[in-house]
Amino acid sequence: MRKLNKLIICLIGIFIILSSSYIVKAEDNTFTGTRNLIIEIDESDINSYVSGGREGFELALRKSRPTWLEYTLKTQDKTITFTMNFSFSTYDEYVERLTELLGYKPAIMNEQGDKINIVEGFKSIELTNFVKNQLEAEDMLVEGNIQEFFTVNNSTLELGETKYETKEAIDTREKQDVILFSNVSIQTVINNISDYSREITVTVDTDEENDIKEIKERFEKIGEVKENSKIRITVSFDANSLEELSEKTMQALNVSVLITEKQEYSTDEKMKITYEESIDNEKLLTENGSISQRITCPEIYENIEKEEDTAVNINNKVITLQRKDENMIFTYERPITFENIKISTKITMYGEIERKIILQLPLENANYYKDVLEEKFKNKLSKGMTLNIYDEGTIRCYSIEFKSLTIDRLEKKTSEIISGKNEFEFENKFIFFLKSNIKEELEVNTIIEGTLQPSQIEVEYILPDSTNKISNQKVDEPIHKIDFVRGNIEFTFTYNNYIIIGLVAFGVLLVVIVVLIIVKKIKKKLNKKPEEQQEENKTEQPEEKKQEETKTEQKAEEKQEEPKKEEK
Repeated sequence: MRKLNKLIICLIGIFIILSSSYIVKAEDNTFTGTRNLIIEIDESDINSYVSGGREGFELALRKSRPTWLEYTLKTQDKTITFTMNFSFSTYDEYVERLTELLGYKPAIMNEQGDKINIVEGFKSIELTNFVKNQLEAEDMLVEGNIQEFFTVNNSTLELGETKYETKEAIDTREKQDVILFSNVSIQTVINNISDYSREITVTVDTDEENDIKEIKERFEKIGEVKENSKIRITVSFDANSLEELSEKTMQALNVSVLITEKQEYSTDEKMKITYEESIDNEKLLTENGSISQRITCPEIYENIEKEEDTAVNINNKVITLQRKDENMIFTYERPITFENIKISTKITMYGEIERKIILQLPLENANYYKDVLEEKFKNKLSKGMTLNIYDEGTIRCYSIEFKSLTIDRLEKKTSEIISGKNEFEFENKFIFFLKSNIKEELEVNTIIEGTLQPSQIEVEYILPDSTNKISNQKVDEPIHKIDFVRGNIEFTFTYNNYIIIGLVAFGVLLVVIVVLIIVKKIKKKLNKKPEEQQEENKTEQPEEKKQEETKTEQKAEEKQEEPKKEEK
């Protein structure tokens, strides 16, 4: 009976597991479909701006195309039609494939209830970034951005049996699916390159509690919320990139938001930037609703201008727009800016520290300013430093490398490059380096004369392979590589037990060997003394005999002389 009960329980358990697996699998497969894009390109533009013309474009396309992407390229009446499409079976796979095509992880809102709602924060034309980046990497573009000559004919997202078509960003929801606002105010302060502070205030016409609750919940996920009144709510947040600014604004407003910056070349040391932000106001506002935008620019922005015949207003460093049927567009100039600086420090078991300071710049900009930048980098080098220049995808890396056995030299050379503050402490605690503590404070200013402070700083430590554990407020994982954002850095790491045991055993063995050598030397000395005494005695005996012999000879001579005297 008991065996029968156990059998029944086992069967029920197996049924539950199989049922659960089926449910999970079913849920995973709810997000299946295809993504299609059709663009048209004038054949004369391809021949004028791409090395090798149509053949060169298709060669770059074949090289950069992911294996899962299908495409066709047809020419008719001097117009090239480029069609691309791919399928996906899960939401994660969809995001992964979009990321590979775009070159960055996109801002997407995904809501799955009775139906799937997708809102994307990028333009459909950006799905061709993979081929544009390949053309730039191989220096096959004569000038400019090739996507300026692309015309989106159709962009389609098919989910199951439902098809969504657009020429811009995908937003699968109907207007009645979102909460409408009677007024939206967006105020942005650009603190520095890729350093934004934004405040969004929304007003609703109704005091519907569910709507107010939903708005507050969205706001609380991204920043600090302030309820001005029952129908007026404000959220404040920071962002460290345009992608993050787009994503958080999308989350707050629950509609598609596109924020882009297009770079052009102005002078040998300055770039012209076009900032554009578009919001799906049709789905955001009531029929008579209004929206206002205000952007405050930093002092480093020069020659701020608006496009002709637009409602954008410019007053010194403040740009405003109060018309819902227009996008916020303006241009400005600023010095060259390295998008990222990475400081990589490798610590070896024998105490030597290797450091690389890597500055990254988009390949397109690096090619334009090639001679100017290389000369400035060479002027930064001092004795013991080397400069390596290499490309990673669409990014050019300028890596200054050096080694040091002393902390003072490491700090000095680091400060020479970053033109800022560097305080580094490396302390080995306890015997045999059972535990090591690292503390560093970095303050990075202008790296190269005529350029701006990097918008992002990464600090990486590569610890010895014998590292067992890393403990810190930010890190508590058994890993050998740590990334930090700017600021003070402090962590402690310990070595593997078998390494410590080995070091202790080696130390004991070394002590034993030294003791044995010393004992052997002492014994040798002790054994040597009696032998030396005997040799000395042996050497002394002949001398005594000689003395005795001389004495006897003298006595004999004296005896012979005595009779002679008597005879006289």
